[in-house]
Amino acid sequence: MSDAHLARWQNITLGTLFTGYVGYYICRSNLSVATPLILEEFHDQGITKVDIGNVTSFAILFYAFGKLANGLLGDFWGGKPMFIFGMLASILCTVAFGFAGGITAFIVVWAANRYVQSMGWVALVKISSRWYPFYRHATIMGILSMSYLLGDAFARLYLGAFIGIDVGWRGIFFVSAATTSLIAFVVMLTLKS
Repeated sequence: MSDAHLARWQNITLGTLFTGYVGYYICRSNLSVATPLILEEFHDQGITKVDIGNVTSFAILFYAFGKLANGLLGDFWGGKPMFIFGMLASILCTVAFGFAGGITAFIVVWAANRYVQSMGWVALVKISSRWYPFYRHATIMGILSMSYLLGDAFARLYLGAFIGIDVGWRGIFFVSAATTSLIAFVVMLTLKS
């Protein structure tokens, strides 16, 4: 592979991983955006901010466990399959959350979502370590680490705009899934292990 060809694919890989991880955040930040609407709809059922806090707390535990478990799995499975599988599974969990109704369903589905989302960063690190020489790893990871900060900010602004056109909290989750599905399609086409 020529230096120019390698540099081209390194840039494509960097852009793909960055955009793909933004997609993960679109299916993660949606709960924060939709929470006021969820609380409004389920107020009569007694769902409070404390309950939503419990949903996110259980999910963070599953995310932490997933980092360890999927770190081990990633060494055997490979970066690209894990990155794409995690994204597709998160899309399914996001749709399921949009259909859910009740605190138990919220906890189970959101914990599953965060577990599969833990595959994203693990796979991103594995892929990027293969594409770049060790003396560029810090620079590349510095760039890629901005994907979750910018992804979170983008997701909140983007999904917040849909609140303004009154799609409801379920619509926020369906828009998240649809948007991340488009991103996943591009990732499948452009990401190389």
